Amino acid sequence: MRIKILIGLLSLCILNGCAQKKSKVDMNTMIEETFKTTPKHDKQPLYGIQIDKMGCRLSIAINDETLVDYFEKGGFSATETINGHIIKSGNQTLKVMVYPRNGAQFIDDLAHIKLELFYVAQKGDPMDSYKIMKTIELPKDLKEKKLSYFEINIPFEANVPWDFSAFYNNLVDLRKVPEIEKKVIAEYEKIRGLISSNDSNEYLKFILKNQKMEYEAFYMTKDEVNESVNWLIKDATPLENKEVLPMKNYELVFEKEGKKVFLRDRTSRDGAIRIEYGTINTEGDYKGQKSKETSLSPNLILVKGKTEFESL
Repeated sequence: MRIKILIGLLSLCILNGCAQKKSKVDMNTMIEETFKTTPKHDKQPLYGIQIDKMGCRLSIAINDETLVDYFEKGGFSATETINGHIIKSGNQTLKVMVYPRNGAQFIDDLAHIKLELFYVAQKGDPMDSYKIMKTIELPKDLKEKKLSYFEINIPFEANVPWDFSAFYNNLVDLRKVPEIEKKVIAEYEKIRGLISSNDSNEYLKFILKNQKMEYEAFYMTKDEVNESVNWLIKDATPLENKEVLPMKNYELVFEKEGKKVFLRDRTSRDGAIRIEYGTINTEGDYKGQKSKETSLSPNLILVKGKTEFESL
């Protein structure tokens, strides 16, 4: 889920008054239970990627799962932690997918990428203890090849204190499910309904179902879990001038060997569910438009023997 603006829950309580108190208690109970049942580890290794790109569009995947899509114009620099994309210790795969910059037909000499795959032995260790495992850059002769797409696959090893393989082995290959696109769209419409009606409790129950794996992989403290839940739930709160837009221009995407599916915008790769909110601009190029927006693409899975989608 790509979220651009974080809204605190204080305003939610004010807007809903006493009626919201029950939801607040239920949410706190869910947070407490989620943290309590999340496995804890003394050894807390972290794996991540330092990303620098310009003059191209870029998508990065870890183990057949999208880490980030950088399809915006201009240069970009960021650090991404990849623990949440590692199922178990052993062989891992980093895939780098490069596309021409906006408006260009081929990847040209303006394209620049430098990725540093790094490892740190313990969460919270100082930066000077980080070890660079791999450095990835574009070949210097790429311009002459006139390519509209370029892919780099980098294997690496990871040693982590969890093993989620039993969970993933119990998931259905959604590519084999009849009318899967129709079913995914129907599920997304249900999620849009929860967001539109500000049904924060039901929305939280859905998105929190399997979050414990991510919280375990990032060794989250109770405060960090609380912050994460507040971040996740804000879409199903009564934001100012909130409007959940109809879905359009979306595509169906399978990952994790078909065990995960989601919808995304075909062009921007942003979330298929878009929300506009905030104050209304009264002048300028954006007159009449709301000042803020966010988008999300819930990851859907289906456990063997069940008929209802779950969120991942």
